[in-house]
Amino acid sequence: IVVRFPPPAASLALASQNLGAAFGSGELLAAVRAALGPQYAATTLRSTASKHAFRASDGGASQSVIFAGRISSQLVAPEEDPCNFGNGGCHGLVICTADPSNAVTGVICGTCPDGHIGDGTVAGTGCTDVDECTDPARINGGCASIVVCSNTVGGRTCGACPLGYVGDGVTCVDVNECVVANGGCDTLSSCTNTAGGRTCGTCPAGFKGSGDTGCKRESACASNNGGCDPLTTCSDTAAGGSSCGSCPAGSVGSGTSGCVDYDACADRPCADGVHCEDDKAPLMTRKCGNCPPGQLGDGVTCASNPCFLKNGGCDALTSCSATATGGAVCGECPSGYERTNEDQFASCANVDGCALEPCHPGVLCTDVPPPAMGRICGACPTGYQGDGAICTDIDECADVAVVNGRCDTNTTCINVPGSVECGPCPGWALGSGKTGCKPKTTCSVNNGGCDKVTACEDNMFGISCGPCPAGFSGSGNLGCIDIDGCAGNPCFAGVACNDIRAPDLGFMCDPCPEGFSGNGTHCAMCSMGVSIAASTAVDGAVPRRRDTRIIAAATLMASSCSSAAGYVFRWSAARSDGTPVALDPDITKSDTLQLFLPRKSLPPGLSYTLRFEGRQASNSMVTSSVEFAFFVQSAALQATIAGGEVLLREGLPVTLDATASIDPDDETEFEWEFTWLCQEVPAAATGAATAPMGECNTADGNRLELTRASAIELPGLLLAGGPAPDGKAYIFTLNARKGARRATTTTTVAVVVAPLEAVGQPPSASIFPFASGKVNAGDVARIQAAVSSDASPETLRLTWSATRVTIAATTDWLDGAELAPADQSETSAVVVEQPVDLLADNFISSASISTVNLVLSANALQSGWRYQLRLDVVDTNGMAAAFITLQQNQPPAGGSVLAFPATGTAMSTRFRLVAESWTDADPPLAYRFTVKVRGQEDQQLQDFSPLAEYQGTLPGGASSQGGVLVVAVEVMDALGAVSQPQELEVVSTWPVIASEEEATAATASLLSNAEAAIMAGGPQEALSL
Repeated sequence: IVVRFPPPAASLALASQNLGAAFGSGELLAAVRAALGPQYAATTLRSTASKHAFRASDGGASQSVIFAGRISSQLVAPEEDPCNFGNGGCHGLVICTADPSNAVTGVICGTCPDGHIGDGTVAGTGCTDVDECTDPARINGGCASIVVCSNTVGGRTCGACPLGYVGDGVTCVDVNECVVANGGCDTLSSCTNTAGGRTCGTCPAGFKGSGDTGCKRESACASNNGGCDPLTTCSDTAAGGSSCGSCPAGSVGSGTSGCVDYDACADRPCADGVHCEDDKAPLMTRKCGNCPPGQLGDGVTCASNPCFLKNGGCDALTSCSATATGGAVCGECPSGYERTNEDQFASCANVDGCALEPCHPGVLCTDVPPPAMGRICGACPTGYQGDGAICTDIDECADVAVVNGRCDTNTTCINVPGSVECGPCPGWALGSGKTGCKPKTTCSVNNGGCDKVTACEDNMFGISCGPCPAGFSGSGNLGCIDIDGCAGNPCFAGVACNDIRAPDLGFMCDPCPEGFSGNGTHCAMCSMGVSIAASTAVDGAVPRRRDTRIIAAATLMASSCSSAAGYVFRWSAARSDGTPVALDPDITKSDTLQLFLPRKSLPPGLSYTLRFEGRQASNSMVTSSVEFAFFVQSAALQATIAGGEVLLREGLPVTLDATASIDPDDETEFEWEFTWLCQEVPAAATGAATAPMGECNTADGNRLELTRASAIELPGLLLAGGPAPDGKAYIFTLNARKGARRATTTTTVAVVVAPLEAVGQPPSASIFPFASGKVNAGDVARIQAAVSSDASPETLRLTWSATRVTIAATTDWLDGAELAPADQSETSAVVVEQPVDLLADNFISSASISTVNLVLSANALQSGWRYQLRLDVVDTNGMAAAFITLQQNQPPAGGSVLAFPATGTAMSTRFRLVAESWTDADPPLAYRFTVKVRGQEDQQLQDFSPLAEYQGTLPGGASSQGGVLVVAVEVMDALGAVSQPQELEVVSTWPVIASEEEATAATASLLSNAEAAIMAGGPQEALSL
């Protein structure tokens, strides 16, 4: 339905106001509702009434125009917006939008967030957490059957895969340990893969030991302990052989077959989902780890934790503890708060100090905000003195500073509460004690004693005084007194009353106190609403290794409410184990709309319930709160090997060091465990089948023996070399473990036989690693190397080269980490290696490939490939090389930006921009919104944040382009990769300003709105204004 009104320019403002009033009052809406019937609920209502006339900012001539863009929610007067009162009856996790078309509630409640079910309304089904773990449609919550599923608010978390499996808990795949270095079994024995592990075969005849402990040729004790286990005693026999003693305490087996540490975890003594850590020999004990998320206990037995979800139903301001029977007990509300009823699960509300101890009647009472308790009383009414809590009447008649209580000295002063009454004048005088006593004379002298505002008339009896004029009470004889409109204190408590002087009648009240709305005579307490707008939580969980942000939205008081002092915001938190949580505002910004929780600041495996509270700064009874719960996920270990990825000359020792391995959680319950495996990479044979991996040998021809005990370092390895240029390559596999968490990484060491002419120290090379081994698409990769050479500089030669590998039909479970060879075998991976021409167009930005450092051009690395770059160093003393592996990190993709409404008025219409359907392998995502006029630079509306939408005004487009603006969103993943802007055109036309006065008024209005936005905690909205 389109109705056009072409008023003349002179009548534009009045016509717009009249039309807007008719639309907003409901008259037009009622007619439309009657005409459309049931279709009305699905109709978007827009008024084309513009309340102001503006001048086009791009220099266009003044013209009469009517602008579209006031969506239905904006037709509701702010003081009548239902969303300002208890979020309009919507659940605190959804957004409330006013909608006049809903005759019942007047609002539309948004949809519940992921992991919740319900209609989003408080009166209805609200937003209830879905227990994914018990959902019959998702077996074990979608987790692997061999792990524990723990329900969280908004999602679920899967336990760690057991030892011998790899995956994220959703999928756990058995690792074929036998593929890598014969599974750690001696190469003379067989390795058989089992579910979650492997078994080693026996040693061949003539050897002692086992595949687990190593096969050693039987001999006399002087050689290799006679083949006996190193933990046992060897005794020579008469036949020249050896006899092995028994294994020490804490070990099982024999000296002949090998001694193996007793496994106290073999009978699974810990509860389901709890990691069992075997204590090392000579101990024969074990330690059970923490119970799975959502459970309590010592690890041997675990029971459900009633406090895990939403603080057990307790208010987030209180602690929650479990009873012996599995129930929840809520702690006391903190200072300044009290429960709304006797139920322990009732929310904590601000203690109203004014209700506990009111002020003197007629005195404004202001509650003291938490954590303090009490109230502040305003000034006593006129005629009273005191502190506002207790006000006593002032005896003006006895006040020496006021002669006779300001009554005429010829009259009597009578004290009354809050004022005085004056007695009558004596018989010789006219007037009153309040207006003054004047002698009776003729009208020519002192108006005959009549009040000066009345007429005096001489007559045969003396004089006659006329009546008092309008606005006065009394008579000419007794005096005329200005009628006090403020008598009886007609204004609201604490609001000053201003009498209107005669001849007019009445009074005017000052504005209502802070946090109230009304005309000063009647003032009503205002209200506000808050909700959670966005967070970095994914499926109800946050990774401990990353920063966490939660953004609240505040529906502030209506514009008719007094709020010069602004607003105060506060976050508080409760932990599922009952430990108090302190939020430092300097670090967490817990006094703003956006809460920031730094990485590694929250212990893993626990759930947190946050409470966000907003209130008017000077009236703590204008307040609202909402809760938000999330689970902190344990971070994956990061295994790191220093000293590898090198090529060196035979005879030079190499040390492999795992000291730099990282536990982002800084867990102290379990110690690091490091085990190493080594295998020789066979030389490529043209036309021959791929040779199996071989065993590692030292330079003296013996087999490399790796310790069975945990070792963080392999020092001084002297490995056998091969012919230049590639030498003999060895792959070292590091398995790092802390409790149930583990990580695997590999490194390559290549060794070449020393050239005969080599006389000095050979060169060395190393490459500084890249964080995460990824390069964001569009970024330049600067690879920095360090080279050392003692030879003459002119003999030094540097050469960079590269290959790339694609792995098909595999799944990268751990943040893009390459699968171990066993995993590749399980998934039938196809490995394709290709040489890379570094000198091809646009691959490198360096001048050559013979420099120490190499710069890769933007987008040189292609998606789906892993690149190995190699720096070869050659001088007269030998050769060396260093390697680095990189891959491209793809930015978020697949999304778009939407705008509501599509057209509007510059700096007036409130637009809503929404980023929709963006996906990426590295959540959480952050969103940045911009706007620009075609041909001009972008203007930032909202910097990168978890908030996937922007709400605010937009500037106007150029009139020559029809007011078209281009809005855009850029999306960034957790590793910093940023998408290309997705753009959308909207129309935002500048209004026409008819006069300089209206321009000044419009500017003042925008400045006022910007100041209000700053006080309300919205600096970005203020900047946009």
